Amino acid sequence: MEKYRKFNFKWLRLLFIIILCVGIAFRVTNIDKKVYWHDEAYTSLRIAGYTMKDFSQGAYAHRDSSIKYLQTFQRFKPGSQLKDTIHSLAIEDSQHPPLYYVLLRFWVKLFGNSITIIRSLSILFSFLVFLCLYWLCLELFQSSLIAWMAIALLAVSPVHVLFAQEARQYALWTVTILGSSAALLRAIQLNQTRIWIVYAFALATSFYTFFLSGLVAVGHGVYVFIIEKFRLSKRAIAYLLSSGSSLLLFTPWILSLIQNYSMFQMTTGWTNNALPADIFSRRWLLNIGHVFFDLGLEKDPEFLIVYFLILLLIVYAFYFTIRRAPLRIWLFIITLMAATTLPLLIPDIIKGGQRSIVPRYLFPGYLSIQLAVAYLLSQKISQSRLLSRRIWQAIATLLILAGIISCTLSSQANTWWIKEISYSNPQVASFLNKANNPLIVSTNGCINNGNLLSLSYLLEPKVRLRLVDIAPLKEIPQNSGDIFIYGDCTEPVRDSLNKNKYKIEPILPYLWQLKSGEGN
Repeated sequence: MEKYRKFNFKWLRLLFIIILCVGIAFRVTNIDKKVYWHDEAYTSLRIAGYTMKDFSQGAYAHRDSSIKYLQTFQRFKPGSQLKDTIHSLAIEDSQHPPLYYVLLRFWVKLFGNSITIIRSLSILFSFLVFLCLYWLCLELFQSSLIAWMAIALLAVSPVHVLFAQEARQYALWTVTILGSSAALLRAIQLNQTRIWIVYAFALATSFYTFFLSGLVAVGHGVYVFIIEKFRLSKRAIAYLLSSGSSLLLFTPWILSLIQNYSMFQMTTGWTNNALPADIFSRRWLLNIGHVFFDLGLEKDPEFLIVYFLILLLIVYAFYFTIRRAPLRIWLFIITLMAATTLPLLIPDIIKGGQRSIVPRYLFPGYLSIQLAVAYLLSQKISQSRLLSRRIWQAIATLLILAGIISCTLSSQANTWWIKEISYSNPQVASFLNKANNPLIVSTNGCINNGNLLSLSYLLEPKVRLRLVDIAPLKEIPQNSGDIFIYGDCTEPVRDSLNKNKYKIEPILPYLWQLKSGEGN
């Protein structure tokens, strides 16, 4: 990297610091205004020490519930302890190891239970991402220019900013991916026991953060053995001992996952649902493009052209890195991408499914993209030819501006695509709050429970609930106001009402209004 020592980029470093400050500002903007969606409501339920069985037995036993009653499942269960949070995850949601939830439970105990406080822990983890990314870039590239370029790209990356504000573990997972990767590269270089211990601890931390960390570890293993030319060298043995120690530390959760594997299959089974080829390919294109650009207008064809151009840039960045960078650099970037993406993509192509288009599963791939693009831009803007340098400076500027514009728009919105099944909840809540003495009828199961908990943050106390555990609905609630059917699996209820000559009028996603009259 001799070229970078000749390249004066003091002014550029100042610009990168300004961009970093802008990225930090985006992460803390309006964090209490975004809809607290389905998955985040489950986070609060888990750290409170409840299970979904507790929720069902409580809420559906009452039948006629209030918004205030639903909120009790978002507050600490009386007498609950840390073991209750771990138990709730282990038996019902073992795809989510407990580290983040344990830390968040302590955080909420210390500072309070507001949405701002709950999300602020993820924001703090997102700040640590910058430090770990800088460390990784120094270990991988030995270049502070590339490190600052990568930080600037990540600071205003729309997908990173969005997940930094989520009450979920993905910001922490990003920290552990970067930290364990940097520790691995350091351990390979020095081959000292203490550094291998650091790597083992970092990898174990990643295992206890998210279950797909196993794919990151596979990528690390492939990298080590290719670098060592498939010999059982001292470094290869040290890697095996370190990664084996990490796996041993994770054994208790592996046993828990095996014991509750049927529940694991049920909670992740939706990823097996195949999508039409055009929707699948569009989602792939959007997910990749969201690393740099996201206006929330993906249905407009003209914006797909922008995403396609970003894809071409990314493909060229990988090509350029493979052609120009030393083996130890490009191999690490490629193995991190391939080991964590192909195991999700190949089953989707062969069997059908949507594992590889779930954004939160793709963070190792996102980081690989940003490392390759940072290397490309840093090389190009520091080259001697003036015209080429100006062109690539313009491209780098456009990427940064695309991120800033995207984050500006999403920071002012109360919902975004990341909220998925709860995307329409603000609109639904606004409609219900304006209704006449509204009553919501909903059934147990599917996404209804998480979305009901999400809605409970937005609905006024006047909104009443009739929670029906078993469909079809056999009696119509006597109510002087407006009656609504809410949920994603309410067909039996709606069918029974239609048969009893009640008209069901669709209002918004997951929301129907019940009106007397001839059935459909």
